[in-house]
Amino acid sequence: MPQTSCFNLVFSASPGNVRTALNDLCVFLENNTISENHVGTAQIVAGEVLNNVVEHATRHQADGRIEITCEITFESLIFTVCDNGTPMPRGGIPNKGLPPVDTTLDNLPEGGFGWALVHLLTSGITYHRRQDKNCLKFTLPAIGKSSLSE
Repeated sequence: MPQTSCFNLVFSASPGNVRTALNDLCVFLENNTISENHVGTAQIVAGEVLNNVVEHATRHQADGRIEITCEITFESLIFTVCDNGTPMPRGGIPNKGLPPVDTTLDNLPEGGFGWALVHLLTSGITYHRRQDKNCLKFTLPAIGKSSLSE
């Protein structure tokens, strides 16, 4: 049976707290001998998700709360991010596609690239809303302990 280690943190939704949470997550992963490349990928994906919660879901809430969990299994990092913010637009995860970029540099869209990146780097991404909470779950695959250090 594979061993697992779990990281769990609950914090107030703010940009500064997201930075602290990401730092704590990276320290946890490094302490569990996750390779530098996998730590970097986890930081990118978790950062995108957590920043979206702050910028969109809890934007107008003084009591915005985020909970992030990361479970290390032999095969993967399994993340769950829950918050008490507003539901995802249209009740689901934004699509995988990139925004249109067939324009001039000055007219490139400001956003829309983050979800494409999340879809690209993760697998098994799911979203549900239950009891006024958003919960997003995703996996960063193929990090078995035998190949953790590069």
